[in-house]
This record gives sequence, structure tokens and C-alpha cells, in this order.
Amino acid sequence: MRENALGYKKVAGDGVAVSDEQAIRETISKWLVASKEGDSQALAAMLDDDMLFVVLGRPPFGKQEFLAAGQGKPYAFDSAFEVAEVVVNGTWALTRVELAIEVTATKGEKTLRFKGPTMTVWRKAATGRWRIWRDANMVAPIE
Repeated sequence: MRENALGYKKVAGDGVAVSDEQAIRETISKWLVASKEGDSQALAAMLDDDMLFVVLGRPPFGKQEFLAAGQGKPYAFDSAFEVAEVVVNGTWALTRVELAIEVTATKGEKTLRFKGPTMTVWRKAATGRWRIWRDANMVAPIE
């Protein structure tokens, strides 16, 4: 992977030169689209094998538990986000995102809404792709 004088790198396979910060921002967008579509293969590709999720009300859990929990869920998922901060240091990065989520049962039951911050630690893979290594998701229910 080559870097030009402006610090832009070519992300393997995309054919487009992007900065690491932009690549991370694009991955966040792709994550939310894949979540909405229930695309577990796309989600798995964005997770480091030894990643951990930290969420309210339960012990941290890893990639396999996360992917298993999303299988066959009878709900629709939608979200909106604002990236508040991206800090890149070599092959590691940190993001802080304000996230709003709506979850609606597919049988038309009540929509649940959540909102709050997330803080994610990213690790750059040998392929040049950024993957989630640790994610602290502090969204909480809202009325």
C-alpha cells in the first residue's frame, strides 16, 4: 500500500485513494446499512476476530456472540448517526459517534428508540481495511 505526499492511501480493492479517516467514516456508514439490512456477512467482515462489544446491562461479548444474536430476529432496524471525532494513529484509530436507533418488531409492535454515544477502537488489517476491535455502545432507551 503506497501513500502519497498528502497522506492518502489506496484502500485495497476499491481502486480509489482515500484517507484513513475517510475510510473509517465510510465503514461506519456501511456498518449501519448492513445492520439495517441484516447482512451478517458484511458485518462480520468489519469486525476483528478478537473484537469485544461493551453495552449497557451485560458483560462484554465477542464477534461470534454478536453475529449469532442477530440471526433470525423478527424486527426492523433503522439508525441515524453523527461522527463527532475520528483520531488515527498509525494502524489504530478511535471514533466517537452519536447514535440514534429505532427497533420495530415486524409484527407491528411498539417501536423502541435508543440514543447515546459510542466509542470504537479500530485496528487496520493487513489488507488496509479498518476493522472494529473494541466498541463501547452506551445508547440508552428514550421515550
